[in-house]
Amino acid sequence: MGTGPERGGREVAGALAGRVTETRSGGWLAVAVPIQGNERVAGAARAAVPWAVVANRVRATWLAMVALAFVAVGVAALLAWRQSRRLATPIDELAAGVIRLGDGDFTVALTPPGIWELDRAAKALSDAAARLGELLSQERAFTADASHQLSTPLTSLRLGLESALVTPGVNTRAAIEDAVGEVERLERTVAALLALAHDTAIGPPTANAAVVCEEAADRTRGQLAEAGRPLRLEVDEALPPVRCSADAIREILHVLLDNAARHGRGTVTLRARTVGTGVVVEVEDEGSGIAGDANAIFERRAAGSVGHGIGLALARSLAEAQGARVQLRRARPHPVFVVALSGAPRPTSEGGDSAPVS
Repeated sequence: MGTGPERGGREVAGALAGRVTETRSGGWLAVAVPIQGNERVAGAARAAVPWAVVANRVRATWLAMVALAFVAVGVAALLAWRQSRRLATPIDELAAGVIRLGDGDFTVALTPPGIWELDRAAKALSDAAARLGELLSQERAFTADASHQLSTPLTSLRLGLESALVTPGVNTRAAIEDAVGEVERLERTVAALLALAHDTAIGPPTANAAVVCEEAADRTRGQLAEAGRPLRLEVDEALPPVRCSADAIREILHVLLDNAARHGRGTVTLRARTVGTGVVVEVEDEGSGIAGDANAIFERRAAGSVGHGIGLALARSLAEAQGARVQLRRARPHPVFVVALSGAPRPTSEGGDSAPVS
């Protein structure tokens, strides 16, 4: 049964009164409960334990709870630190990308960090950098193209006007008319370059290739004549209309003829012939030809292609913008450049338009 005091204390008295009673005295913790029998209290049961045992258990429980609390706080702090780093690192990278973009680096391409909001910001910044880089490239290309295409005509215009001023008895009206014609050609050149840079239409969509070839030949004869070189024009009769603007063809032929005048030798031949429903225009000179990689001459400022850094690249860009093609058919000797132009739509018997065949 156990051992206990000879006489019960307050806890036994309380139990005999029908209550569960707990007391602490003399270093013990005692609990007494009433024992029921025949609907009345027949006795009491008392249990006691040293208070030191209870205190040690309570102390151990509290220590365990405190330790658990420290562990929980530590885990929470670690998770918070890791989450903050997960958020802070992509934000730092985003800020660095914005700084690079502000400094003119348009190659910024951020890797999505895997956080939806930051992924959208990273993609928006990368897309903006790509668009700005493309716009800047277009503007730089326009500046280079304009400088390349306008330098010679402006020099020719200035020399013509100065010659009219200093030459006694010159027909000033004729000189002014020539200058006005040259200015009009310059305006068309600028309009064509702007349209190419902004990816818009360049003039009317169809042209008479024969007329444009004659104009290009007349424009280049003087430059070749100064070097003692002839220009031969060979144009088939009844060339079909082509699906390309006249301004674009003029600029393309200007580049090819200027290239032949500057870098070629001997006679320059400009020929236009009908092929299928389209037209093929060829520019040939009697020079030694193009050394090295022939395809590289169409690359803008390609390495090893001195003198072909802008003009030929511009000619190909203008042609592609109009659905035409510029190719080098023969590199050497006597190089031949080819401009392939699609035939323009012709009216059908019912009044509609038939599709061209290139």
